[in-house]
Amino acid sequence: MVLPAVPAQAITHPKAAEAVSVLVELLQNRGEAMTVSSFRAVVKCLGVLVGFCDSEDWDSVKLGFETLLKFSVDKRPKVRKCAQVCIERVCQSFQSTSVTKKFSALTRHILKIIEALFETSRVEVIIPKADNIINSLSSYVILGEKNPADTVIRAATLLRGTLDKLDDGDWSSWIRNLPLVFCSVAGLLTSEASTASQASTILKEVVKHHMDQRILLISERMALESTESSAIKSICAVFENALSTCDGIPNEHILDVISVLFLKLDVRFRTFLVFYEGHCTKTSCFDIPFKWGHTRHLQECIGTAVTALGPEKMVTMLPISLGAENLTCPNIWLVPILNKYVVGASLRYFMEHIIPLEESFERASHKVKKSVIQEDLQAHALGLWGLLLAFCRYPIDTCERFRYLTKHLNSFLKKNSLMHESIAISLQELVS
Repeated sequence: MVLPAVPAQAITHPKAAEAVSVLVELLQNRGEAMTVSSFRAVVKCLGVLVGFCDSEDWDSVKLGFETLLKFSVDKRPKVRKCAQVCIERVCQSFQSTSVTKKFSALTRHILKIIEALFETSRVEVIIPKADNIINSLSSYVILGEKNPADTVIRAATLLRGTLDKLDDGDWSSWIRNLPLVFCSVAGLLTSEASTASQASTILKEVVKHHMDQRILLISERMALESTESSAIKSICAVFENALSTCDGIPNEHILDVISVLFLKLDVRFRTFLVFYEGHCTKTSCFDIPFKWGHTRHLQECIGTAVTALGPEKMVTMLPISLGAENLTCPNIWLVPILNKYVVGASLRYFMEHIIPLEESFERASHKVKKSVIQEDLQAHALGLWGLLLAFCRYPIDTCERFRYLTKHLNSFLKKNSLMHESIAISLQELVS
């Protein structure tokens, strides 16, 4: 009761180190004979005394710190909790670079031990402690650049390993902890390149291995406020927030994870398109040819959304249109992406939506006097017709719509002789 009230620096470093040695010897030699409360009291005193040691000298704090670390995994809950609190306070006092390096080395050792335990322990051994393990590792990962990069990535990898264990043995705990793991590791996606790349790999592996049809079917069958649905919403919210707060185009590591999520979550991930639209409008990068190459990862990510959702849903969410008054063309940047990623679409949709849109651009080009605007509108019109090739890749309604398509083609070719080769290539794709 008295020792915690002693003022700072009231005990000299040498005296504190000496007292620590006495208490460590006491715990080692007579600890088994002590009651839990007595043992806990000695551990608490040890933690206070370590705080009086020279925090800039590893040799001064080493004995006490390692002893506290030993009892932080004690089988007695009160002893364990007391040691953990003491360790937290001691760690906060470390200032010296040399001490921090020693502590970092110790952290690496601890993480390796946890990894070895995961590999050798049965699922039923891990499950009771899984929540505490995930909370501790997540807290460490969230600190990001404040900790050594290699230890952060190792902790993030252990988080994935914990999910693997839970997926095998405790579904409820797994689904409950999934959003926390995603949130903590996703915070690393904006770190330096190496860390961000490794974090991206970890998250993509989690998505591929865990976001299977089981969770998706359960979330659809159950109420909107079910644990499964809440987990999916939380994961989506993590990346929606990353996109909405991003300054400019999101980095490739964020976009790579989102691409995998699109393919796994399909239409459940459609709210992202709102954020994509905002980013594309804000940067105007798709309307500036020389910037096109700098948006490759964003194009690929949106292309993945086209593959997952289909062109009809995509264009519904990001309408391509022609402004009647100022002749602006919102979302026309989407056309090259559709051209590259549309597969298995509907010829009917092309005829009923794309062709009329092309015709509106063509009509508008004849009404304007400025040659530059006229050329842009005609280029957009040809670009829309150029989507025929994409819609001829394994369409779902060839038998029903081919006769109607030929009528459109005959009419179009009479007016646009330069498109013969493009149309021929599209038809070749259709019948191949």
